[in-house]
Amino acid sequence: SAPKWANFNDLFARDCEAAGVKAAAGERLGLHSLRRWFITWAIRSSDLATAQRLARHGNPALTAKYADPSDADLKRGLSGMPEIKKKSG
Repeated sequence: SAPKWANFNDLFARDCEAAGVKAAAGERLGLHSLRRWFITWAIRSSDLATAQRLARHGNPALTAKYADPSDADLKRGLSGMPEIKKKSG
């Protein structure tokens, strides 16, 4: 007999339909959508190494592929950079 979770993709699709959740135009809604969301938020609230462990990835490059930083995330990343002043004279 198949494990209880073997039909998880079907269950996920039915739950999304029941909740009225639909993919954006040209996009596919699936389990990897959740993974992308989870990893993006894990990185936003901690760091890449922590997100990697939570995602059970063996390589940080794989975790980074799932991250979807927003413009605000990128600006926040630059906000800690030291100010560069133009040298006078």
